[in-house]
Amino acid sequence: MTVECESELRMALRHVRTGRSCILRQANVVAVLRDKSLPTEQAESVLRWLEETQRGFEDHYRKLLSDGFAAIDLVKDAPAPHPQTGAADAEVVVGLGATSGELNERGR
Repeated sequence: MTVECESELRMALRHVRTGRSCILRQANVVAVLRDKSLPTEQAESVLRWLEETQRGFEDHYRKLLSDGFAAIDLVKDAPAPHPQTGAADAEVVVGLGATSGELNERGR
């Protein structure tokens, strides 16, 4: 039985994508609570923590790219296009560093 290990670059990219998803979901929680005039302090605290953690994920991904990791890894593990948008994994780099508000405005 062969077990494939996820490359460090793919793992970093997965962390960036998962983090973005968590931030968007949490920003939605804050918005729903606010719309219902419910307390948002804890939800906003979680959102700030997620955004801080996301910066670390993005910094790690950028470092791998700047170290030339992508040149080696993307040749071996070419990104597959997203089934709905056709965007490749590597395209996520363009939006790194966006805040949750900016992501919501852009619909990402």
